[in-house]
Amino acid sequence: MIRQSKILSNMTEIDAARSLLHRVYHLEQGWSPRAGNPSEQRIQPLGDGRHRFVDAYDDLATWIGTLIDDELVGCVRLVRVRSSDGKLEAENYCTFPAHLRQLAAAGRLLEGNRLAVAESHRGNLEVVASMLLLCVDILTATRAALVVCTGSRMGRFLRRYLGAAPTDITFKYAPDDPEPVCAYVTEPGASFTEYRAMLVELAETASSQEREPIASS
Repeated sequence: MIRQSKILSNMTEIDAARSLLHRVYHLEQGWSPRAGNPSEQRIQPLGDGRHRFVDAYDDLATWIGTLIDDELVGCVRLVRVRSSDGKLEAENYCTFPAHLRQLAAAGRLLEGNRLAVAESHRGNLEVVASMLLLCVDILTATRAALVVCTGSRMGRFLRRYLGAAPTDITFKYAPDDPEPVCAYVTEPGASFTEYRAMLVELAETASSQEREPIASS
């Protein structure tokens, strides 16, 4: 059975996603937001022993999550431009070319980020595939393009299952990052019929057998 992902629609669900990000990025991977970062990323206590990642783009995001037995095991978000400066989050770290700027300004470019999967399900590609299926449905409905700034491994996955093409946009979020990321972009109004079928097949055939994880980005 395919795990069904959903749009997280209330603060409890969204805080569960932000808590998962804290657990995966900070506790497991040892990453901490740099002071004064342009995304305004920071860690906040939730008051129940958990912590959450927050940033300046949280309220501009459509949060997507996968739940298994009422537990959130995966999350990702699609972010639109910030009204104060008309920028997507990645544009705090790099310069987009004119055609992407025009798409973003018209509301037809969404940025995908904050992908995380709980350690207990990280070997199961069904979790990622089901979240991407919902992303595809949103992109199809809005006829928007998608930009994801990530490493080469996740980039190969996006090329295969979303048709996202690598660009010349490469950068580091912080000077001490080990490797730069690359921006991968889908075409606005693209037909995802073929890729959707591939994602469905991936989700249907994925098992809980441990596999090497893709990565969080």
